[in-house]
Amino acid sequence: MIDEIKTVDDLLKAKKVTPEERELLKDIIEVARTNERKIREYAEQMKANFNRLSQALQTMEERTFILNKTLQGLLDATDTLQLRLMPSDKFYRE
Repeated sequence: MIDEIKTVDDLLKAKKVTPEERELLKDIIEVARTNERKIREYAEQMKANFNRLSQALQTMEERTFILNKTLQGLLDATDTLQLRLMPSDKFYRE
């Protein structure tokens, strides 16, 4: 039964609150409904923020991969350049 209660109105129905009790509790019910709306708004904002964060992380991962590949290319080029600049008498031969 608890799983079926999702909103303030669901709770009022589940507890079979009478019209007289609703009148007595109207201020509390209104505060609960206001909080319920805020929770929905915050949940939507949180979901949107999570999606933006996820996209940013994916972009960062892609750029990190590209950067790594570029740096590896530079390291390879540096190694090649060092070999070319090495004096022939320092280059080991059998």
